[in-house]
Amino acid sequence: MDSKLKKVGLTALAGSLAATTGYAADMSVSGSWSVSYDTNDTSTVTGNPLTLGDSITFSASGETDQGWTVGMSYELDYGGDLDDLKATLDMGDSGKLTFGESAGGSGIRAVKNIIPAADTAVYSMSATTTAYGIVGGTGQTGYIGYDLTMGDLTMSFDTSKATGGTDRSASLSYTGIDGLQVVAGAGEVNTGEGSSQDDTTTYGLKYTMGSITVAAQSNEVDDGSSTNDDQDGVHVGVSFALNDNVSVSYAQVKTEFGHSSRTDDEKVSGLGVSYTAGSMSVKAYAGKTENDNGSSTAVDLEEKGVTVSFSF
Repeated sequence: MDSKLKKVGLTALAGSLAATTGYAADMSVSGSWSVSYDTNDTSTVTGNPLTLGDSITFSASGETDQGWTVGMSYELDYGGDLDDLKATLDMGDSGKLTFGESAGGSGIRAVKNIIPAADTAVYSMSATTTAYGIVGGTGQTGYIGYDLTMGDLTMSFDTSKATGGTDRSASLSYTGIDGLQVVAGAGEVNTGEGSSQDDTTTYGLKYTMGSITVAAQSNEVDDGSSTNDDQDGVHVGVSFALNDNVSVSYAQVKTEFGHSSRTDDEKVSGLGVSYTAGSMSVKAYAGKTENDNGSSTAVDLEEKGVTVSFSF
């Protein structure tokens, strides 16, 4: 073959490869595993107190001709289940769109809990199965989220189709004062339309000074169902970093009920501690629930747990 033809052919092939790789995505894989031991003083709890947590997340991202970033991620859990599907379109100053199947983090979920915790959120330390006095959010299956940051102000919105209606929520977060965060959010969970709609609101303050962080948050759930199980929750907490590796926290959530059968305020309080060294962490907690489910005759519930985890 003529050398000139060879040169033209190789040049065309190189150009074709360059054009192809120009659209290649950046791929990454991350994972973690943990072992937890949880116990409480109720005789109704059965089963193995040891649990294994595992997660492998596959992520891909690329840039469009407009300069936007397109991304997608899947999480692989034990048993081969793929969940937390999330597709994102980051348009820079124009905001970020998120489409998901169980990976919602926009709207009121973005600010639903600003209380510092060395281990888990205090309402997760309860031996009961329901976290009262804490706002929820839109359904996470087939949701659409939108987040926009303008200077020190972040606005977040989301919506999803629910049975018989549409869920929607919005939130604001302001960080324009050194060390201070102010948040507010509202949502509608319209699972049955009309009178069964749940309205949720939250607002709170968090302040960090050196190694100490304090926060307070007020939550309101207006239950539109026939049970009229309204809830007003006050969530407060403080954390202290002893050094770069060790931190401790204490938090409490107190809930007042609107239902006539719930005559007393439920109070969940708990202490958490964590130690982190590189990719390894050890966390422990001890929690207590008083007036469980709004009943003054309920036995106080105490729960304790420790978790060792590694990320890679």
